[in-house]
Amino acid sequence: MLAGAIGSIMIYPGPYFEAISSYPLPASIVNSDQASIIADYLESTENAIAVIMKSEDINNVSTPYVASFSSRGPNPTNKNILKPDLTARGVRILAACGIAAYIKTFNPKWSPAAIKSALMTTASVMNGETDAEFAYGAGYLNPLAAMKPGLIYDAFEIDYTLKHKDNVAELAKD
Repeated sequence: MLAGAIGSIMIYPGPYFEAISSYPLPASIVNSDQASIIADYLESTENAIAVIMKSEDINNVSTPYVASFSSRGPNPTNKNILKPDLTARGVRILAACGIAAYIKTFNPKWSPAAIKSALMTTASVMNGETDAEFAYGAGYLNPLAAMKPGLIYDAFEIDYTLKHKDNVAELAKD
């Protein structure tokens, strides 16, 4: 950026690209063969020019795919808490936060727990993950289905307190 760059080209030689960090500029990921073609062009001219064209959509049968560095369960602090909750396109929590905000625009009275419930109950199971739910949680997000899930489970602060759990245990004894 400081040198005036408006984008970058990165080489990734493997069959899958896993984003390991965020980049402040747009980035194109190319394989080794594509990188060689680009390098040859750069060496053949003094004023290299690039044109950004429409992206090519490739149907990759291995997607959706949970990155190897993604948080996986069970929760190391408390084995009774299943983590992760969901899988979304993108890296880090930004994708799920954006989808939650989107769902909130259609259901402005819903609590965060209701939005989470809608997202989790409409998520799709991901085949091919050896860690199953410990890798992807409830599944792969489906924002369109989550807008009108049909049923949501709402929760309130009292539902997460020890006192509430004791009351539920007492009720179960009766």
